[in-house]
Amino acid sequence: MGVRRRLVNRCSIGPSLGVGVLVAFTWLVVAGCSGPEQPATPDTTSAATESGPTCEGLRQDGCAIAGGYRYFVAGNAAADSAVVIDLGGPGLALGSTALLDDFVAALPQALVEEHRFLAFEEPWAYQPDATPECADAAGDWLRASRDALSHSVEDVLLAAPSSLREACGPELRRSGWSPSTYREAVAAALDDQGVPLAGFIGASFGGARRLYLDDGLAPTWTILVDPAPPGGSLAELLRDRSDAARQALVVYCPTCTDERIEAAAAALDANPVALEGRSFPVSGADLKSAIAVGAKQPPQIQQGLAAAVSGTPLTTETLRTVAQTSDAAWGRFGTDGVAPSSLAYFSEVCAAYPGDPTYEPDASSASIASTLATLHSPCIGADAGGLPSPAVQALCIVAHTGDIIAGPATQRWLHAYPDASAHELPPGPHGSPDLTGCWKEQT
Repeated sequence: MGVRRRLVNRCSIGPSLGVGVLVAFTWLVVAGCSGPEQPATPDTTSAATESGPTCEGLRQDGCAIAGGYRYFVAGNAAADSAVVIDLGGPGLALGSTALLDDFVAALPQALVEEHRFLAFEEPWAYQPDATPECADAAGDWLRASRDALSHSVEDVLLAAPSSLREACGPELRRSGWSPSTYREAVAAALDDQGVPLAGFIGASFGGARRLYLDDGLAPTWTILVDPAPPGGSLAELLRDRSDAARQALVVYCPTCTDERIEAAAAALDANPVALEGRSFPVSGADLKSAIAVGAKQPPQIQQGLAAAVSGTPLTTETLRTVAQTSDAAWGRFGTDGVAPSSLAYFSEVCAAYPGDPTYEPDASSASIASTLATLHSPCIGADAGGLPSPAVQALCIVAHTGDIIAGPATQRWLHAYPDASAHELPPGPHGSPDLTGCWKEQT
């Protein structure tokens, strides 16, 4: 089996993006992607070998290997205690980005001076290539899903998600974290560093991963930033995501009803628009997909998506925004391939939030809800045990005011852990590391 020489993520990482936007890869989201026919992250020539990961050819400094897992060390390398930083995902490749450095640079200086930080590369980033059978099944799923959205023929999806899960079984099992492999990685790194675990800082889906660390490997304190919910079903998760996408759209287009989305998508399906450098013309499936993940996009992307629904003439810039956001949502690369980061997403999210991706939406968000269900159709029939529920001591949560993703999740954390404290932050990018309130409580 060959070794993948490219770390393909859901979006290219541009230096102009803020750290909060970069962190927000959770829930099929990206912004400002590179050309859709190209790999989405830079080539690396030795990210892995047949015997496991290496530290060669990576952008992120501080790489180390322990127990067969790749991790990165930042902060004060001489400190006598460690803090795990988890920037979320799933589907995030730390090694090919500067995300960790940017995140640490935004933390309180006293915190940085007191601890060494450990951050863990998701396993998919250094795993072998998918088998041809898996790659073919994933491509079939992508095409079937797009057809279902463009033609409202849901029965075309009856076989494709099941075929993907069957053909990609080994890839799904090894690409994302499980509670046991995450614990193994953290334990191996702590042993390698020779220091105890003092704290945990988790952004977005990193909050859910805090629950992977049970009483046998628990930090003394935990800070979560705009966290993912600590439990619940996939249907509940997608209901929150649907509501968030709807709220994000109406901020820039108050008249953009579900009917307007359907009408704009139908117009694109009737007359798809070709874009230079993109093999797929922009269709209604692209518009629906982009709108469905719009809540996690920066304002300029949200404005472009609203313009595509509002009835104003479609500009090339607007169409490209729709196309790039859609391609990122699907994890599309090449012509009709599916990035390995997408398999990591399905591996972890489908397991964390059990049940099929179906629920009864209200009429105002039916189109968005149907699209999110299609995007998550590989979760149908998945073996899902849900998130663990260990005791979490000294839990503090910070959430940005108006964050329509983290708002409902924060309330669920407080319900699950009544002794936790929560602090509202001024409006800001999802997952950006402002620890105001929480860090004071920990010092």
